[in-house]
Amino acid sequence: MEIENLNKVIAKMGLFILTLSIAGKAAGYLFNVLLIKSITVEAYGIFSLAWGVVAFSMAFLLLGIPEAVSRFVAFYRGEENKDKVNSTIRTGGILNICLICISLIILSLLYLFFPEFLSLKGSEFLLVCVLFCLRSTEIFFNSVIYGFRKPHITQAIRFILEILKPISLFVVILFGISLFGAIFALVVAVAIPTLISAIYAIRKFGLGRNFDLNLAKKLFKFGIPMTATSTANNFLGWADMFMIRMFVGFSALGVYYIANLTAAVMLVFFSAFISIYNPIITELFGKKDTKQISHLTTHLLKLLFLICMPILIIFVVFAKDILTILFTEEYAAGALAFQIMAFSMFFYGISNLFTTILNSSGNPRKVSIIVIVASFVNVCANYVLIPLYGIEGAAIATVFSSLLMLILSYFEVKKLNI
Repeated sequence: MEIENLNKVIAKMGLFILTLSIAGKAAGYLFNVLLIKSITVEAYGIFSLAWGVVAFSMAFLLLGIPEAVSRFVAFYRGEENKDKVNSTIRTGGILNICLICISLIILSLLYLFFPEFLSLKGSEFLLVCVLFCLRSTEIFFNSVIYGFRKPHITQAIRFILEILKPISLFVVILFGISLFGAIFALVVAVAIPTLISAIYAIRKFGLGRNFDLNLAKKLFKFGIPMTATSTANNFLGWADMFMIRMFVGFSALGVYYIANLTAAVMLVFFSAFISIYNPIITELFGKKDTKQISHLTTHLLKLLFLICMPILIIFVVFAKDILTILFTEEYAAGALAFQIMAFSMFFYGISNLFTTILNSSGNPRKVSIIVIVASFVNVCANYVLIPLYGIEGAAIATVFSSLLMLILSYFEVKKLNI
């Protein structure tokens, strides 16, 4: 009976999150359409790279503390240990603040010695730093909310962000758009959801009690392998873009980014259901209930295949039409790369389910090894294929690495006997 109830929870909450995700994704595309029509392809490439630096920095410099907080809040809730839950929030919060400060110093030094890589002015880089602080804070509070099995709240906050992005950009466009204005619009859009997530988390769950040094060590022990995983994941997502910047240029990067962004729509469906599945199985691992975990996993896999296979077919058959309708004819040049990356996103989505199981079972190091191996293959393949085939070469490299990640994670999950 409990298994059926959990299936209903996943289906019901998953559909709710999926609805918000799709609406938010539509708003996100509106933001990109407005931006594309307002600045040059080269400027859009610079903007995309700046956003990638923010994402990569959060993955690498925060040492996986937000992910560790989310995991241990859910785990200790499964054990019904309220004191540990409260200590996790307080300890994780203090560590996160310290790491943000250290990260800003590192980013500033990198900009000081390598200013030509991002091609940003000083004022634009300052906005990027503000954006990093806001996103890092939002992610921490969302990790607390997520650990209390409320992914629908985090998705609602994410939805607010996506809605605010085109609104703030439209206001900026009225006063004259520039690269500075585009980044400023993103900062404004991120600031409000950050405030909302902070207020909700503090009012609902508090700021915790007592900084626990031993717990801090546990958070780092879990988080550092997660950092390796997140960093490697960002290599999977951004190494191709960095190399396109080096070998081809910002214009090609803009075209590729749009193709990648559109193919990633498929991941919305995976993440919607996995987001509610994750805290549930983490609690079940705390209870050592592998029977329910096995049943839920099988049920979710069938559901994801049923939803995502038709989307994959549509993307492959109508790639050029989709890019032309959503953006402009200029971006339709990325149609072949879009078709190739559709397969990559499908493989990556399934592998995300398997790596979620490994993380929830307390095996983040295995996930780190898998993602690092896949990222190494991705970087090597990009280095060889981009000079030969341009953005299509980058897409092929991504397919190879995503498929490898799927195969490796599948065999590791089989070892858990679930």
